[in-house]
Amino acid sequence: EDKDGVHGAATAFVTISHEKGSGPDVPNDSAEDIIVVNGHKAVRLAGTYWATENVEDEVICTALNGVYDARYGCYFNQCRGNTGEYDANNNNALNAMMFWGDNWTLPDKEQWQDLLDYCKWTYTKIDGKNGYLVEGKSQYGEEGNSIFLPCNGYYSNESTPHEQNYGGYYWASNKGTCLEMIDLRAKVSTTRSIKYMSVRPVIE
Repeated sequence: EDKDGVHGAATAFVTISHEKGSGPDVPNDSAEDIIVVNGHKAVRLAGTYWATENVEDEVICTALNGVYDARYGCYFNQCRGNTGEYDANNNNALNAMMFWGDNWTLPDKEQWQDLLDYCKWTYTKIDGKNGYLVEGKSQYGEEGNSIFLPCNGYYSNESTPHEQNYGGYYWASNKGTCLEMIDLRAKVSTTRSIKYMSVRPVIE
């Protein structure tokens, strides 16, 4: 299920706005906009350092019983193995961070919500993939900082992809919680069933 654009539409530049509160807990002015930790780059947005890429290594997928897609990268579940049993301290989405080294972890739902509330989100296409360009704002000292979240869809099991290049789903560290991006809307959501989703790390 690979869709080009929104419901077949040719255009792909739509900005969605989330504004709430006085702003994120922004580090002091001396904080770096971009840092590199264990060889992986991170950009400061909404007061958190976000990786500039998903976990996409096939070796990591294989080690953690994930799903590897040659075009869209890795998908993980929130269970240990494929048992269907959630373990807050030992789930495969979180365990993927071990391969990136100390200081990397999954964002929690509050960090995803801050990213929604305090950044500019634009639906666009980069390198042939639909997704959301997330940009920092000047009032929070993060103008010029950005990451791209591709719409990689999800896998309902080890062999069945859904909504690739149309919807995007990213795990939060909270049980059964994710960022859901679909139909030009992005929100923190819950999932009722085990699905394999993308992982975008943050610095602890």
